[in-house]
Amino acid sequence: MKKNFLLITLLGFLSCSNPKKNVDENGIYYTTATESEERIRDLGLFEPSEDSSTILNFPKLNFSVSETSELKPTIKGDPNKDFIIELKFENGHTFRKKDLEELFDKNWRITFTAAEIYGYSANDKQWTYALSGDKSEEYKQVEIAINLLEVFNDENPSFDAKKLQNYVNELNRKLTTLNDKVNIKYIETFDQAIEKSKKLVALNRRFNKELIISLKSKSQFDGKKAWDALLCVGLKWGDGDLFHWRKNNDEPYFSVWTSTTPGYFLPEQIKSGEMNPSDLNFGYSILTSRDPMNIYKAMLKAAKYCKSRLGGEILNAEGKPLNETENYRKIVNLIEEMNIEGIKPGTESAMRIYTF
Repeated sequence: MKKNFLLITLLGFLSCSNPKKNVDENGIYYTTATESEERIRDLGLFEPSEDSSTILNFPKLNFSVSETSELKPTIKGDPNKDFIIELKFENGHTFRKKDLEELFDKNWRITFTAAEIYGYSANDKQWTYALSGDKSEEYKQVEIAINLLEVFNDENPSFDAKKLQNYVNELNRKLTTLNDKVNIKYIETFDQAIEKSKKLVALNRRFNKELIISLKSKSQFDGKKAWDALLCVGLKWGDGDLFHWRKNNDEPYFSVWTSTTPGYFLPEQIKSGEMNPSDLNFGYSILTSRDPMNIYKAMLKAAKYCKSRLGGEILNAEGKPLNETENYRKIVNLIEEMNIEGIKPGTESAMRIYTF
């Protein structure tokens, strides 16, 4: 799947095109799900012309991975994938959130993107994201978790310890601006982190795969008919201006986008007839999916339904006519290889080697 679209999807409740809503420093506009629903209701694009949502039948999915345990996000660094630096004041003082915001300022966040800052709350007695929450929050301990996969997973990866040293050098420089002395603890050496990085990158190259099928038009699909077909099959428009199959507010099981500019579906452009996509791309990450084989079957049924409504040809990720059996076999083989490595789709072990 196109990485930028998947990233936007995972941010949640996001719209890229409504200028009346709050905008962040990157120029992304945020709206709630309710506001997005009102938006398409006002345009007359909310109700499908028929109900074919039985094609996407939830009971057919087999979620052996618990949503509340395996998929619960950690609020602390993961020593299996992060290079972790622990900070404590030598005199026992606490770190104030507003001081951490100055320490890890915008320049740090832009330059050192692989670092996540966690804090052990003095009030709640638990770990949390140190740069979120109440301004008055104080932390007994702070942890900088540097995602090794993000640091080293280049197109041609070079496992140079200087990449980690840059983080450490800047951290040390910033800590000198504090009035109190800070004790710094590294949970491993650079050499150990490099060896761990090599394994993570190798696993990522093998298993970080998206399963994509495309419904391709010889020219263009009628935008309104394409929108309606996606609604009829049970998909919901929303996050990232894409269509998704999801239950309640879970992460999408699969999403639909297009290669036609701008790559997503703006309802105002659909309504006016300006947006007529040349393809509909259906896809999901095998690593993050809790039932990748059955979701593939459901996704294929959805694509076939859209084909019955719109015409076109169903293609694989390489742009060739889809061989359903071959695609399914690829998923089975990939999952078997993952299992040999102790990795199960949809679990924390899979998320460690997942990148956007």
